[in-house]
Amino acid sequence: MTALPEGGFALYNFLTGRCLRLSVLSRDYYDNFELYGGECAPVRRLVDRGFIVDYDEHAYLRNRVRMQCGDTHTLRLTICPTLQCNFACPYCYETARGGRMGKQVQDDLVTFSEAMLERYHVGALEVCWYGGEPLLEPEVIRSLSNRLMSLCDERGFPYWASAITNGYFLDAHMAALLDECRVGSIQVTLDGPDSRTHDATRHLRNGSGTFDRIMSNIVTFSGKSDITVRCNAHRGNASEYPELEERLLALGEDGDRRINVYAGHMDGHGPYEGMAMHAVEYADFRYATDKGVGRVGYSGPICMVPKLLDLVVDERGNLYKCLESVGRDDESFGNVRDFDFTDSQSGNMDVLSEWLGYAWPDDEECLRCSLLPVCLGGCPQRRREGTKECTPIKQLTDEYVIALARELMHRDEG
Repeated sequence: MTALPEGGFALYNFLTGRCLRLSVLSRDYYDNFELYGGECAPVRRLVDRGFIVDYDEHAYLRNRVRMQCGDTHTLRLTICPTLQCNFACPYCYETARGGRMGKQVQDDLVTFSEAMLERYHVGALEVCWYGGEPLLEPEVIRSLSNRLMSLCDERGFPYWASAITNGYFLDAHMAALLDECRVGSIQVTLDGPDSRTHDATRHLRNGSGTFDRIMSNIVTFSGKSDITVRCNAHRGNASEYPELEERLLALGEDGDRRINVYAGHMDGHGPYEGMAMHAVEYADFRYATDKGVGRVGYSGPICMVPKLLDLVVDERGNLYKCLESVGRDDESFGNVRDFDFTDSQSGNMDVLSEWLGYAWPDDEECLRCSLLPVCLGGCPQRRREGTKECTPIKQLTDEYVIALARELMHRDEG
């Protein structure tokens, strides 16, 4: 509960994402609901909106998370055709190495995917092309896409694909190939509104800039995919993010381009940690630049890590549960060549079990926190390293709740 400067109070439920304004009298009903009883109209209002419950919310949330993590309706594969990259971004956490996904690994991956579809009665397949820079290997993408799409088409299953790329090769030819491969969403990164800011962190291996070419590719993009532009927000570019956002959104409105923009948090755990904003800085940044407050509540497991059928495959066929682990042999739990979830001898089950165990936090601080439904303990990789980070909202919880309550008041008055 948060006191409003203009009087009264605001309740926010971080499980449901609901906000409710209370007068001083209404707060008394909330504080003493057992005394008034459930038939009292103000108390009934609080019950109906989920602010007073008669069940164990922790147990409910834990079971809901575990059910979603174990859901096998959709097989999600993040595929790295190569771990090579033409960029040399100083904050990159990926393991760069030469090589591409050869025919044998592609064959093994298709066989593995078919077995997963059959064994777990999967009803859909989602693929994300990742790397390295995946567009360095367009023929691998084409070949695998055709085979994986056929697996789904033969069964009448939905197939959907996306790509995470630096955008350097996103020309008309590549746009046509991605359309052919049913890539419906592309994420590109721009770290500033101009070459001066962007090229400082996202440049080629020879040091040459990349902003002008990426922006040109976005402007002239002729494919059917939606484009999401991520900005890795840090101390050196945060003040320029609004300009980048404004420019790209205007570009999206000019024609049929579908462009979304968001700021990602460079969390300081990579080699560029000196530029990273700590949690309070990032919270202030988000609070200052968000045009609308937006509702926050439980939206599912924190990431792909604890979800059984969300898998990452590198160019050698090795399987992982976290994007930051790709290319690190000791963090792989098996290979598409012979891995079987039901055979304890087919891979490193200890590694897999550890990752899946991050579905639910085990420390008391998280279990007591009102924001547990939002972050579920935070990034599994950070927890694994012993450097847990709380959601930025925690640093400004009262400000967040006040802003949302005012937004609701404005809406009601309108």
